[in-house]
Amino acid sequence: MHYRPLDSLHPWLINAGHSGSPYVLVDTGATPIKGCAEKVVALLNEFDDAGDAGWIHLDAELVALVSASKEHRRLLGIDETTPPFDPTSTCGVRRVLTAFARRGRFVVNHPEATRTLAKDPRGFRAAIGRPVADIEQFHLILNPDCFRLHCLASLIADSYLEWVATSCAA
Repeated sequence: MHYRPLDSLHPWLINAGHSGSPYVLVDTGATPIKGCAEKVVALLNEFDDAGDAGWIHLDAELVALVSASKEHRRLLGIDETTPPFDPTSTCGVRRVLTAFARRGRFVVNHPEATRTLAKDPRGFRAAIGRPVADIEQFHLILNPDCFRLHCLASLIADSYLEWVATSCAA
């Protein structure tokens, strides 16, 4: 069976019970770190109190597919009436990321995510290396030269869980 990026999205879209939940933004700056965000998702699904494995990973490919799909944009609740926009433009991608943020329970590693979601109080922001935005916007900044990939994911997931447990999330 061949994996399709939208396969992981359908159960998440159906489970609207977690709407408004926090999420995790992973900013890897100019150096993508393959697999880190997916490992954070796996850890959060393992240790999440809800026990429904409801966390998903959003990468550039999945965001582009959702941006290009009128049906998926509708399922995310994106109002396309005003102002008109090209769904696959930067503005369209930002609308998709904002709609995902309203729902929560995802880990995103996307070039536009930091610019779009930097001030959202529901987002836990972790940077690996030099972040795209000002460092004040991040809860956690990690030096990738000091940790193995698995450790980076564990540090992000553990820090997120502590952040949520101490009522720092909106």
